[in-house]
Amino acid sequence: MLTATNQEVLVKQREIVDLLTEETWDNFLGHLGPLSTATVFLPTPGGMGSADFGQKVMKWGRGDADALARMETLTREELEQSGVTKDMAQAWRDFYKQVREQNPGNPSAAGREKLMQRAYELLGGQ
Repeated sequence: MLTATNQEVLVKQREIVDLLTEETWDNFLGHLGPLSTATVFLPTPGGMGSADFGQKVMKWGRGDADALARMETLTREELEQSGVTKDMAQAWRDFYKQVREQNPGNPSAAGREKLMQRAYELLGGQ
């Protein structure tokens, strides 16, 4: 199993964000098809796919409002039982921060960034 350093993840995230600035979000997804770049580069518990991570673990829904509402119910125990680590939360937070900064029109990046910040804090991050 290959593991990436945080710096390697950030470099790949930057590449992803650069792609997002060149294309709309829909074209980006259409261009890459079912293989999400988040699946390839962002850490998840047990190596699960990014869609399962978002839907089944983080339960962030669609759009900022769903992710912000989820912040109210998220617990440390739930994160730990799901195998989410502080480093994972930080990597996902940083990814969505970059997406938000490079593509302010993205309908879910800001809420997911805040949700992942909340997860990071619950797991002992600052």
